[in-house]
Amino acid sequence: MSAGLGVACHHPSDLPFGSSHPDVILITIDALRADHLGLYGYERPTSPHLDALAREAVVVRSDISQAPFTKASMASLFTGLFPSSHKAYTISRSFDETMHGTVSGALPQTDVLDSQLWTMASGFAGAGYQTIGLNTNPFLLKEFGFAKGFADYEFLNNGSDLATADEVVARGLDRIDHRAAGRPTFLWMHLMEPHSPYTPPASVRALFPPRTPARLATPGQIPEWIEQNRSLDANFYESLYDGEIRSADDALGTLFEGLRKRGLWDRLVLVVTADHGEEFLDHGGFEHNRTLYDEMVHVPLIVKAPSLAPAVRDVETEAVDLAPTLARVAGVTPPAGLAGADIWPALQGRSAGEPMAFAERPGEIYMLRTREWKFISNLEAHHELYHLTADPLELQNVAPFEQERTRQMRNRLAGLVATAYEAGRHVRGQLAPISPRVLSRLKSLGYVR
Repeated sequence: MSAGLGVACHHPSDLPFGSSHPDVILITIDALRADHLGLYGYERPTSPHLDALAREAVVVRSDISQAPFTKASMASLFTGLFPSSHKAYTISRSFDETMHGTVSGALPQTDVLDSQLWTMASGFAGAGYQTIGLNTNPFLLKEFGFAKGFADYEFLNNGSDLATADEVVARGLDRIDHRAAGRPTFLWMHLMEPHSPYTPPASVRALFPPRTPARLATPGQIPEWIEQNRSLDANFYESLYDGEIRSADDALGTLFEGLRKRGLWDRLVLVVTADHGEEFLDHGGFEHNRTLYDEMVHVPLIVKAPSLAPAVRDVETEAVDLAPTLARVAGVTPPAGLAGADIWPALQGRSAGEPMAFAERPGEIYMLRTREWKFISNLEAHHELYHLTADPLELQNVAPFEQERTRQMRNRLAGLVATAYEAGRHVRGQLAPISPRVLSRLKSLGYVR
């Protein structure tokens, strides 16, 4: 596996759409766990528009994010590389001072996605696409390297706050209306709902009353940027989260209707996924960035395209697969050595998808997942093994009773980690200062602790 540096090649004969270049819209929804959507079996009405989209699209049962936090997972989605390879996953200095509202001395810094890395957007740009990025997450700023390949890249806010899903959709439709004539478009939109803090509009709150009986957290267990009404009930916060999902879904309904009215719906490629999930005491915590259980890394993947018959594919894929897969839509062969694979055959039902999926908090903990088994380890003394078929909630660690399987999966995982680090050997470690304005946004979102 290489670092993914280099120039992609064009192979028009391999295009899924022949010689055409369809418009492509990629939507990433922040902190959206798959099992809170109706199309994945959730019983609450969080996602009527996404559920309707699913009936016209391919739904992947098990799509796995490569990290439980935005920066690393989105860098993997864009580059097709694991976090240990692309190295865009850390902050180099403590944020303790900023929690008190002041920054003294030099500003904190964050790592930057290497400008030499090939990205999904650069693949589209190289194929002649007009590339537009509409972002709402402060860790995905242009200054941090995430605009690579986008001719137009906007960080959207409405003054002091991040832009809502409604505002992002309105801007996206406006950009579609004013795009350059005669060129296909690649449009990426990142929605912050349902990321914490959970503040859904009143119009949807009533749809999701907290379940009973309450699931009480201990004092101090709920992060202060999430806490509302002094409640310790995980069900209360989960109900607000569901309201945020519904709010994002309503905005997507506006987008889908707008695409239909413009005559684009049946001709474009539309992908909806998420960067990571969210936890509500599933394994003793809240929010994300803590563990590698499925509530954190199992994300939705919905793909609608003219050449895809609607179906539910009972396969496993990874976020790193999207870059090489969508590059092929544009007629581009990505550089050799990517961790991701072209999953178009799996979307068509002609292959079984990925045999295993990988996720990590680099340098801390790693995960290897098949459809049946899940292994989590620090590659030292801590090992967890879950039989997903019998224990989908990952509550019973069977590593002590499955010592040979644990040994085999540990060896496989160690090999994957070593390969990922080797692939990143030539990736440059770059740093950029974070402005006070961005720091305040990161604090409000719980990134600054």
